[in-house]
Amino acid sequence: MDALPVFAALKSSPWAYPALEVVHITGIALLVGNLVLLELRVFGGGKAIPIRELARLSLGLAAAGFGLAAASGLLMFSTARLTACGPARPDSTAPAAREP
Repeated sequence: MDALPVFAALKSSPWAYPALEVVHITGIALLVGNLVLLELRVFGGGKAIPIRELARLSLGLAAAGFGLAAASGLLMFSTARLTACGPARPDSTAPAAREP
């Protein structure tokens, strides 16, 4: 997997992984945010907006948000090095162990 250009770019650029985190958070915001708006409309808020049209728009945005969050989450998970004593960033290293 490391031979693919996407993974090489994520490991070599210091800004690629944080940008991927921004895409992930944006996907989560799209997924949850428009569903909250739809629920507020169902419970009586914003009566001027028809529920069917809002639901159609909400479904498309929720699907796009889920797609962004899932794809970016899989990329982050596949490139992160989880260590017991260091951060999970792919370009970082764990701190050196201290000698007693």
